[in-house]
Amino acid sequence: MSSTTTATPPTTNEIAAYVRAAARLQALPLSDAQVERVASHLARTAALAAALEAFELAAELEPAQIYEPAPFPLDGPHPSPLPQAGEGVPAASPLPLAGEGVPAASPLPLAGEG
Repeated sequence: MSSTTTATPPTTNEIAAYVRAAARLQALPLSDAQVERVASHLARTAALAAALEAFELAAELEPAQIYEPAPFPLDGPHPSPLPQAGEGVPAASPLPLAGEGVPAASPLPLAGEG
């Protein structure tokens, strides 16, 4: 549904100032280039939201149903969410853990890192 008043979209400088302020409050160091990229994405998201808000919906239309995945097919009644040890599940993992002959996964490099 659209509102009766139309807000003026923020300027590029206002969006960048917002990004800088939000980053500062979160102690997140951002370079000027990073601020500009985040501000660009935020402006794009705001433009998409404005297009959705501008679309008029008739009062008789209902919102879409909330998605619920179909239950997994089972032979019997639905089991408890997580079986406990002693309920047909071994107490120890059959797979070796990191440090037991299996190397730990190395972290993926961040963008710009070699």
